[in-house]
Amino acid sequence: MDVDTRGENRRERGFTVSEILTVVGIIALIVLVTLPALGERYRGYRVRAAANDLVADLRVARHTAIAKRQEVDVTVRDESDTPPNEYTYTRSDGEVRTVTMPDLVQITSAPTGPFVFKQDGGLDGAAGTVTLQSRVSDQRIDQYSVTVATAGTITVEYDAVAP
Repeated sequence: MDVDTRGENRRERGFTVSEILTVVGIIALIVLVTLPALGERYRGYRVRAAANDLVADLRVARHTAIAKRQEVDVTVRDESDTPPNEYTYTRSDGEVRTVTMPDLVQITSAPTGPFVFKQDGGLDGAAGTVTLQSRVSDQRIDQYSVTVATAGTITVEYDAVAP
């Protein structure tokens, strides 16, 4: 058995400083390239999530009207109302809930009156559309249109519009 106790023939393992700096530089370059794209995706996600939350809450209000056999109102306030960019509805447990849009997400249009879901799940009144927008980049605004039909069905449509 050859054992060198002095360490003369033993080779040290590890990375040199130049190798570590090269790897750190490559990682920094990748982060710098992908960071703007991640910010754009996050801003797009925010308005999409807000639209999905509105759809879910409208469905909760509709199902509450059917289950409790009573009318349920959903009031949407757009950016010109006071307070702006929020909606209010009554949950199935009777709690009145107010939801405010996230930063940089605006309700640009909404019906003048509330959505009133009847006992059969339909609307008491005309159909209406709520439009949510958010500037994702200098070249694009994401827009979601949430439509409630007189039968109570709720749909959402996406559109990218130019600023």
